[in-house]
Amino acid sequence: MSFRRQHPDSVILAVWHQRLFYGPRPSPNRLAVLGANLLVFCHLTGIVYHYARLIFGKNTFTPLERWIASYLPAYTLWSIIVAFAFPLAFGFK
Repeated sequence: MSFRRQHPDSVILAVWHQRLFYGPRPSPNRLAVLGANLLVFCHLTGIVYHYARLIFGKNTFTPLERWIASYLPAYTLWSIIVAFAFPLAFGFK
């Protein structure tokens, strides 16, 4: 009888799957940080796009300024959601 060794990557994938689908529920802190990270990622992606257009001479500085300023309400809204909706959704835990 021959035994095949399991590849280390498949073990890592199995552990990841187990933790993702059958592990504990995400905590409010992790969800707040995940949302903030996604918001910052989208904001920085837009900044890089507008800055590249500025460097290559296809735009002026104004669209970049507007892009940066336009995300202030998004950050404010996310802060309000985390401060007021998260305690209600998670039972003040």
